[in-house]
Amino acid sequence: MKWFIGVFLSIIFFSCVKNKEVSKVDYFRQSAEYELTKSIWMQWPNYTHKFNSPVEPLIISMIKEITPFASVQLMIARKDLEQEIREKFRTAKIDTNKITFQLIDYSEFWTRDMGPRFTINNKGEKKIVDFGFNTWSYLDEKDSLSVLDEKVDEKIAKRLKLSVLSSDLIVEGGDNEISREGILMLTESVQKKRNPHLSLKEITYFTSIKASLGILNK
Repeated sequence: MKWFIGVFLSIIFFSCVKNKEVSKVDYFRQSAEYELTKSIWMQWPNYTHKFNSPVEPLIISMIKEITPFASVQLMIARKDLEQEIREKFRTAKIDTNKITFQLIDYSEFWTRDMGPRFTINNKGEKKIVDFGFNTWSYLDEKDSLSVLDEKVDEKIAKRLKLSVLSSDLIVEGGDNEISREGILMLTESVQKKRNPHLSLKEITYFTSIKASLGILNK
């Protein structure tokens, strides 16, 4: 039940924001996963994580299911991989016209964890929210591999010419869900482990009020 605390605290903190305070800035919201999606960002794996258990077939299967309904922005770490991957897609009968290859350096392939949070306001303007990343606490956030993957969202923002709302708070996309109404549900144990220097109250503050006002740390 602890992981529900984040929901209730988010509601409490958000309700404390006065309407006039919100009106000072444009409200940017992140779409829920069940809302209409035009394009999906994914990363091609650089290596096999488990012996004799390649993830490529799963990635190909996912893309085959996605492409009839949305395009895919597929990140690759090396340009020479593109032709090889195209052949695999053709073999799987995937419409490669729905795939755009994006050359971006990275180590891991978990886009949902270290990738960008696309947000939009009522004017249709978009911004990317950039949280910190420390490779699931396996590495320090200043480790070269953590930094490499943490920069993925910034590189995408630069490519799309979108401004960035940055925060030092470490948040992985895979540990949270967001509703159409903007209520964010976080996994408490994960947030505490990733941000041991912050209290639950502080974590909630940086993922609710300050995010909705567009005034994250930096």
